[in-house]
Amino acid sequence: MAKIALIGRDNLEMPDSGVAVLSDPREARLVDWVAAELGAKTVSIERQARWRPCWFIVAERDGTILRIYVRARREQEDLTFFPLSHEAEILRTFKRTGIPAPEVYGICPDPEAIVMEWVPGRPDLGTVEDPTERQEILLDFITWLARVHDLDIGEFRDAGLPPAVGQAVTFGLFDRFETLYRNAKKRPEPEVEFVIGWLRRNPPAPLSRSHFITADSGQFLFDKGRVTSLLDLELGHFGDPAFDLASLLMRDLSESLGDLNAAFRHYAAMSGAPIDPRRVDYYTALWGIMTPMSISALARDPTPELDLRMYLEFLYVLSRIPLEAIARLTGTALEPVPPLPDCQPSSAVAAALAAATGALDHLPPTTAIQGYRHGCAVEMAHYLALLATTEPAILEAEKGEVAALLGRVIEDETERDTALEQFVLKADPSMDAELVRFFRRRVARRQALLGTEYKIFKRQEMQAIDWPT
Repeated sequence: MAKIALIGRDNLEMPDSGVAVLSDPREARLVDWVAAELGAKTVSIERQARWRPCWFIVAERDGTILRIYVRARREQEDLTFFPLSHEAEILRTFKRTGIPAPEVYGICPDPEAIVMEWVPGRPDLGTVEDPTERQEILLDFITWLARVHDLDIGEFRDAGLPPAVGQAVTFGLFDRFETLYRNAKKRPEPEVEFVIGWLRRNPPAPLSRSHFITADSGQFLFDKGRVTSLLDLELGHFGDPAFDLASLLMRDLSESLGDLNAAFRHYAAMSGAPIDPRRVDYYTALWGIMTPMSISALARDPTPELDLRMYLEFLYVLSRIPLEAIARLTGTALEPVPPLPDCQPSSAVAAALAAATGALDHLPPTTAIQGYRHGCAVEMAHYLALLATTEPAILEAEKGEVAALLGRVIEDETERDTALEQFVLKADPSMDAELVRFFRRRVARRQALLGTEYKIFKRQEMQAIDWPT
């Protein structure tokens, strides 16, 4: 059977005959749901090669081809912040109010998944080679984002979104993340606790009203120079539009969105209000730390199917960015991070790495999802080699820095982090500048252990913005 085209490709390849052999029992249940609920016969189904269970389906009904995308719930229960019906109703609201979004066909109960229209287009503006075209698409998205922020919140009544007033505008989603973080927490997380404490002590002034925001902003499909659909709206809620602008700055680290200075000028013109850069910096810290809050427990105790290398990228980069935002807000000067010590692997480490990667080379994948997991295993082997050669020197330097803060040397790493977290929880705000510098240095060194090849982040620093007034 020929594979169907993945999202973003226009050349839809139809199967030679029949339906592919279904290796995943969930796929058979999806085929049955499509038949029962949509009256359509599935002619092709393929798992998307990503961490979340999603499928592309081509079905036929009365001689017409249906292109279907299936977005299942997260497999990690502690990363589920809203039910799938929440996102489905947001998509329906967007579709009803003219915002680009797929038609929702329904929710399959097993596997629990939103079954929706497979919209033409592709994601990731970084794949657009022509900078002029990329900028035009970005400005089109900004136009839609301003329209989203201007929607009457009454339009979302069927989504069951809780109202947000006062500090709930700032902390409504953050509170959910913190509850899950504390329930899942397995070890001390001193830098996370520091950022949480700082955010709680320094909220921005409340807005006069709340707006619907997408939260994980900048996710959309585009085709022929225009946005065709907004994507991944599972965290949408009532909040502060500055949250979405901060999210765009961070998404640009991984997707190269284009000139955000021009984008923010366009947003200010579309919204009719100036952008407060300090609010954006505040939400940069808040949104940034929400990722480490949500994944730190998994990164410390990974499941076999987890892409740990990718999770560590998110953990370290999105712990560093909030600390740098707090430094800007507090006027704290940050020193350059010293380079990693130049340590060469021992002959034993080099031999072990060669054996591990060689063994993986003799296990060639036969499907897209196997290829994804095979690549994860190769990356982890290289990361282990760098840890073995370099991490001991980093931990030794860190031990001395923590001793300077606490007034005593603690040899065990876990005991050291426990004492450091307790220190942070009791520290006077006058310690903020020193703690920002220490934690930013600590996180940046751990990020450096990942090497120079990143699978998610294409740049390490956010764009400098000349904020419109």
